[in-house]
Amino acid sequence: GYATSFNAMESFTSSFLSDNTDNPQSRLPAFRTTDLRFSIHSPDDKWQFDIFGTNVFDAHYYTSTIPQPLASIMGATNPATGATVYRGFLGDPARFGARISVHF
Repeated sequence: GYATSFNAMESFTSSFLSDNTDNPQSRLPAFRTTDLRFSIHSPDDKWQFDIFGTNVFDAHYYTSTIPQPLASIMGATNPATGATVYRGFLGDPARFGARISVHF
């Protein structure tokens, strides 16, 4: 009859510099995300039902950063060291859902 499948995917990204100037302030920490999917297939493979989750443990991580534009004018730059504020772009939060697929 019916067939089931389970899929788990772990994704790891090591720390990296998000700026091509070798500025250590742009180093982003390593992170990992976990995606899961459980599927049920009909005996004739005409339909499939999936329950899925991405980033199921809700890891908080940055995908990129940029130096704050006009930071020195706003007083966000340290004049002694040149260090500045960086803005970060967050990765996707945890998402969960279900899907029904029908094959004609």
